[in-house]
Amino acid sequence: MNACEIKSKLIFSAIKKDVFKVEQDFIYKHTFGGQELSNSYIVPAGFITNGFSVPFIFKSIFSATDKGVEIAVVHDFLYNKSCPFDMPRRDADFIFYEGLRCLNVPTWKAKAMYIAVVLFGGRKWRKK
Repeated sequence: MNACEIKSKLIFSAIKKDVFKVEQDFIYKHTFGGQELSNSYIVPAGFITNGFSVPFIFKSIFSATDKGVEIAVVHDFLYNKSCPFDMPRRDADFIFYEGLRCLNVPTWKAKAMYIAVVLFGGRKWRKK
């Protein structure tokens, strides 16, 4: 069983529509398969994120700050070239999906978001 834990409250402020600045370090811990393999991911204060990237046509169903936004911020950080964690993109995407489920995002929604990042996230991988 995978487990996650929010170690600090996510505090962010809007810079402009659907663009946010993390105001203090945000810490998220993810454990894989109940093993001793766990990582704490620290998203530093000042990091710029868009929360959930939501195409215009889905704005009526999803918002940039929906339930589970914490893992969307972690995922944005894992995708960023300034991220110190050396991992393949598929691992970052898997952490995103597992985090959504761990944070009680409904399965259908977590799967839809996961499929979206797998299909369309490649152009953002380690670009910023």
